[in-house]
Amino acid sequence: MVYELGKSTENRPIIMAVISSRDNIDNIDYYKEILKKLSEPENINDTEARDLAKNGKLFVMIGCSIHASEIGASQMSMELAYRLARDNTNNINDILDNVVLLLVPSLNPDGLDIVVDWYNKNLNTPYEGSMLPWLYHKYVGHDINRDYFMFHLKETQVISRALYKDWLPQIFLSMHQMGSYGARLFIPPHYDPPNPNIDPILIRETSLLGLSIAAYLDSDGKKGVLTNALFPEWYPGYEDSAPMMHNIICLLSEAASVNIASPVFIKPSELRGGGRGFEKYQKQINFPNPWEGGWWKLRDIVDYELSTCMAILKTGAIQKQKFLENFYRMGKNAIIDGNTKPPYAFIIPENQNDINTLVEMINILIKGGIKVNRAEEEFEVNNTKYPEGTYIIYLSQPYRSYIKTLLERQKYPERVLYKGGPPEVPYDLSGWTLPLQMGIKTIKVDFKFNVKSKIIKKAEPVNIPVVPETNYGFLLNTEINDTYKVINYLLKNGCDISRFLKPLKVQNKVLPPGTFLVLNKANTKKILTEILNKTPVPVYSIESKPDLPLLHLNKPEIGIYAQWGGNIDEGWTRLLLEKYGFDFNIIRNNFPRKK
Repeated sequence: MVYELGKSTENRPIIMAVISSRDNIDNIDYYKEILKKLSEPENINDTEARDLAKNGKLFVMIGCSIHASEIGASQMSMELAYRLARDNTNNINDILDNVVLLLVPSLNPDGLDIVVDWYNKNLNTPYEGSMLPWLYHKYVGHDINRDYFMFHLKETQVISRALYKDWLPQIFLSMHQMGSYGARLFIPPHYDPPNPNIDPILIRETSLLGLSIAAYLDSDGKKGVLTNALFPEWYPGYEDSAPMMHNIICLLSEAASVNIASPVFIKPSELRGGGRGFEKYQKQINFPNPWEGGWWKLRDIVDYELSTCMAILKTGAIQKQKFLENFYRMGKNAIIDGNTKPPYAFIIPENQNDINTLVEMINILIKGGIKVNRAEEEFEVNNTKYPEGTYIIYLSQPYRSYIKTLLERQKYPERVLYKGGPPEVPYDLSGWTLPLQMGIKTIKVDFKFNVKSKIIKKAEPVNIPVVPETNYGFLLNTEINDTYKVINYLLKNGCDISRFLKPLKVQNKVLPPGTFLVLNKANTKKILTEILNKTPVPVYSIESKPDLPLLHLNKPEIGIYAQWGGNIDEGWTRLLLEKYGFDFNIIRNNFPRKK
């Protein structure tokens, strides 16, 4: 069966093949319901969970080539599907009977088309296998896998919905590629430090599966497999780490690359280590079978990745019941910890400086599978009263690890390269606290409290404001992000806008320097009402010009330089400017780009 999970940024289908026995496929909704019950351990007991695990099937999701130039996994996916559908061996039948494979052949279909088109254009020319002149995603290129806690992109929204709500797999493998001159394949166990919020069961199961893959590859004659090195599980933004905070075993594979699809020849003298746990290219406990060099081809990547997938499926089929029981157990552990260990909740008041950004943050958390409550009455905590409508996130829920990871402040462990030496540089971001990034006040509560509340499915913006009557002008607060959407709309429609260079007081509120003044001319109120219906922000009236300096505002002329090879910061900047309604021009070297 093939499902369309959703659409990509450029409206391509993101598809997923469901591969299992005919009986499992015919009863797929029954097995999905078992997983739903196991994922909600507050509603069942241990005996019921064991019975469900015994009768259920292990769901394994494999996601291919999120980095589109790392094409090996996407090419491998069709061969994997064919092998499972064709072979009638006992091993394959055991897999199909016990496992439901959720195979996503491309986590980045836009990028895959870009890469294939570029490669085919230059095949059999001096530029065969050369780097692309542009990003292999409309906006973020290589950073497409760093959006799994903010959900700016359609791809991350689609896959996260499949992981945390629609399909609930117990194992997720994300297949990548790395440099050509080191190990042939990395597979977990990961390198330190671990995310402190992840259940120890999950760390052990990830290591168990990773080492079983490594043993399978070595027994299959595939040299150069590295474990316990390079890649930590600290940062929650990746597609191969965020699911760990949702009780999903996450496996990252990193195969050595070729030049897109063209082979490379590597001399033994060119092989090298580099990075945490793999400082030198030599036989060691986590790299017991070094590859000696020679030709390295796309076929080799496919073979290594096929073996990786088959090892996961075989181990999954054998340990099916245990993995399902632990899926339940980790969720239950989270609920027990949420009821017995602080923090017990986060309170998020509705009275924020930027209510629209508050709504955005709440919906980000909901997209990540977090249950958010809203108070239905006034309540008091720590001698502070909170009104009806206040958001409350209780920690006694299965994804407690994810809540703590996103809402608490991170403290990266002090790690030095040697005693008295410099600090070890983190692999990626060492901190990412959402409330700090988004300017939202949250209150951590370290004791239990009760308040009448209900779980919400979506946070909604404030009521659409009524545009006040005024003979002179309207004021908009520059501290509210969505104000810039409104101002850009007004500028495009010819409104007369200035900015105050000093603070001003209006209606018992002090507005900061930079506050926008929109003069009330013939159609201004009508235009303002139109945009406020889509983007509600506070609007204040002013009856006369105050004795304060003003700077007249013109529609900005913005140019963004896009260099050869693409620049991820340039792409993120475009995404941000589009979000807030800015027009801009792309400035390029003299090279074409497919629109």
